[in-house]
Formats: sequence, structure tokens, C-alpha cells
Amino acid sequence: MKEMFTTLCHFSVRPMARLFLLLLLPVWSVAQIVPTTGAVECFQAGSGAIFTDIGGLGGNPTVEGAPGNYPNCDCVTTTTLCSPDGSAVTANFTSFGVFASFDWLVILDGDNPDNEVYPYSILDDPANLTVQLFNNTDGAGDGGAENYGVGAEIGAGTLAELPTTTYSASNPTGCLTFVFRASAVVDDPGWEALISTGSGIAHPGDGIPCDQDISCFPPSNVQIVGVTGSTGEVTWTASPDTDNYIIEYGPSGFSPGTGTTVMVTGTSFTIEGLDENTMYDVYIQADCGGGDLSALIGPYEFMTGFINPPTVCTYTLLLEDSFGDGWNGASLDVTINGITTNYTFFTGNQASFSFDVLDGLPLVLEYFSGVFENEVTYTLFNSDGNPIFSDGPFPQTGVVYDELAVCPDCLAPSASSITATFIGVDSAVIDWDPLPSAEQYQLEWAPAGFPLGFGLTSIVDGPPASLSGLNPCVNYDVYVYAICGEDSLSAPAGPLTFQTQPESVGDPCT
Repeated sequence: MKEMFTTLCHFSVRPMARLFLLLLLPVWSVAQIVPTTGAVECFQAGSGAIFTDIGGLGGNPTVEGAPGNYPNCDCVTTTTLCSPDGSAVTANFTSFGVFASFDWLVILDGDNPDNEVYPYSILDDPANLTVQLFNNTDGAGDGGAENYGVGAEIGAGTLAELPTTTYSASNPTGCLTFVFRASAVVDDPGWEALISTGSGIAHPGDGIPCDQDISCFPPSNVQIVGVTGSTGEVTWTASPDTDNYIIEYGPSGFSPGTGTTVMVTGTSFTIEGLDENTMYDVYIQADCGGGDLSALIGPYEFMTGFINPPTVCTYTLLLEDSFGDGWNGASLDVTINGITTNYTFFTGNQASFSFDVLDGLPLVLEYFSGVFENEVTYTLFNSDGNPIFSDGPFPQTGVVYDELAVCPDCLAPSASSITATFIGVDSAVIDWDPLPSAEQYQLEWAPAGFPLGFGLTSIVDGPPASLSGLNPCVNYDVYVYAICGEDSLSAPAGPLTFQTQPESVGDPCT
């Protein structure tokens, strides 16, 4: 199980700019502790690890069986987390979703020395042993819920419903034990919790049993920074036991032992000669000498950028519901160049979403059904506003569209960026966002509602542009075209509608 992350930057960018930032900003993964379904286990956990439910990272509460959801296994999974040095473990929940009618989680402030499914047997006074997170609501017939974890917080199914999101060990062992009951009814996203320790000791590696001695700690805080179209720099915080490391990298999903391996001294290494627009995985372990190696940690996943970025244009997705109550659990995954975004809406008759696509690269739509499929339709429009795919009612499920995106040779300006200012009796100033590909622009205007090709036109070098010779108290439509070269005119952007001022100050326009 792996996850790709990006740094968060406090600035605003247009959607396609965000897409390129996703590819080019520093990217890193995190250590993950994922319990085995139905098992009783104890793992060493250090600061920086993420502890998840048995389904791993991610999940979708509206889609049964979505990746990351915990399985409806009709089982109990008991997991103890202890720090390598015995300092107190703290779990800070960053997400939580448990089906509150059947499933439950109880956190115990203690270890599990006898490897019991239900440590401490019946909890007559749970305040002595539990930090009270969650129990199911019906209290009967759920594999021990009727007498185990009694007194825990009732009916907490989401992060917002938890009495607190941070749980810390106060017992002498420093351990926390998590007892999770997953019914056979439904599955939900489960949880993700960031682990820290009282001493701050780094995470020793994923899946290391509590009784295993650690003589060689892996590095921590591994990041991939400075990503370009052909390189990526791996950085890390040194192991306390050595300054020598083994790095292995390869295409995303490769098996450790089959990638490219390098020996490194220090706390950084730049990988060169990579393919553009490609996902890569990186693993790293400390080499403490004499054959003593740390746990192999990773994969840390990143994506190289484009050496010559393709043309970008904006597509639009229109979701509709004939009854007017949203999509009732249905949703669409839109995958652009390997990056997936889920779209749905919850109230009303329709919702429109715009996103940027890359010319010549794949665009994939995958539909997930909900209830009342007879109400659901959707349409995909290209950058010229023309429909290129639609489905519904009763849309087909699964991957329904897998084509290369097509952008025009000459992109149109953004219609939402067109504005009219300094509006007078017979004039106005029109402004818009310029485009790097445009050499000049053509404006077309006339009274509102005119057919394209029948308005007045002018060619300008760039924004802003002044319109003159207008009539007072008239609604005008104005369109803006980009000119990218000889015989290369974009589709029209607009219209923007505005009204000129009355001829005499104070006179209303009727």
C-alpha cells in the first residue's frame, strides 16, 4: 500500500497550473502500519508513521468495496503499537469513518502481552483501561460488543463525531492497543492516524514485531524534492546508527530487488536519467556494516514532469439528476494523466465541473452507480463547448471513456476572465487574461443576442482594449478570440454582456 503526497503551498493557481504543480513540487510518501485482517499483532511504531485500518490508506464512504475501505470480514482485528524505546505512543486521527450501526473500534491504554483478541477480557470499568473511542450502537450480537468496550463513546462514525482525535498512552509500557470489529454488512473508509512518541524516536520500519531487536535504524523524513523532467533528489534525516545507505529505485510498482541500486554516503542523492511524465518508486535502508541492514522503507513515489509540456485546455463535465436530489451515491472518477479526481453532487438538478486536460494524453472516465439510476445523466464537453460523450439514464458502470484529450491548436481566452470596466455612454474597456500562445486578439461585439460573424470586429495586440461608437442604454455582447498565427483563430470566448450608460446623468435606461 502506498500513497503519493505533495507539499502544500499558500497561493492560488488555475486548475491546470495546479496539475503541473502536482507533478513538479516535492513529493514524498510516509511509513504505514496496516494491520492484517482478523489477526492479533504487535508492531513497533515511531514518530512519523501512519496507522490505518485493515483496508489501508484512502477509501470512499459512498462506494462499497472502494480501494482503501476496510473489508466486511465479520472479524475482529487486534493491533498493539509500542515505541522502540518504550516512550508513550500517541495516535492523532486525521480521518475516521466507521459504519456506526454494526462496526466498532475500542482503543486500550495498555499492551497485549497474552496476544488476546479481547485484551483484559470483559471491561466492567473501561475507564481504567480504555481511552474510549467508539462502540456500536445496538450493543448486541456483534462478536463481543455486548460485553467488551462497554462505556466507550457510542455511535461515533465520523471524525467530527469523535470526542477527541488524539489518544495517548499513559500506562508503563507506553503502548496502545486497538480492537476493531468489522461486520459482514458493509465497509467504510476506516481511519488514518498519525503516530508520534514521547521521545520523538523515528519510525523503525513498517511491520516490525514488538519483540524484534533493532540494531540498525532506517533513516527518517524521506522526501523527493527538486523533481524535473529527468531527475529527482532524494533527501532524508540520518539514521542514528550510520551514515551509509542503500537506495533502490525503479518504475512505480516494481518489486524490491529488481530496481536500480546505489550505495550512498550522506543524506541526499539525485537520481538522473529518468523518463519524463513517469511515476517512480524509491526505497531506502541504512547499512550499518557487517551485513547489518535496517528495515527497507518505502516506496516513496514521485512523478517526473514534462520536458516539453503539452498544450493545455479546459473540458467541462455536466452532472444532472432529473428528480433534483443529487446523485444519491453515484459518482464519476476523472483520471487525467494518471491523477484521479472524484466528482458527484448531493442536492439540486445539476452540477458543472471544469478541469484542464493535456493534449494527446489519456482522459479516463469511470462511473460508480448509486441508487435511483433512472435519474442520472452526465455529459462531457470539450474545450470548444461541444459534447463528446454522454450517458444516462441508467449509465453504464466501470470505465466508460478512455480517449486521448484533444486541444485546439489555438486556445481561446478564458471566458470567465473577460470583464468590462469604465462603461460610459458610448464606450467601454474590455479586459481578459492573456495567453502565451496568442500573438494578437480579435474582439467581436454587437447588441446582445447577435449571431457570431455578424458583429463589429477589431484586432488588438493584447488586453485591455477599448470599444467606442456604442449607443447609450444598450445591452452589448462581446466575444474575444485569440490569434495564434496566420489563419489560426481560436474559438470565441464569451459572451460577456454589459449595458452602456444613459445619455443624460440620472436618466434611467428603460
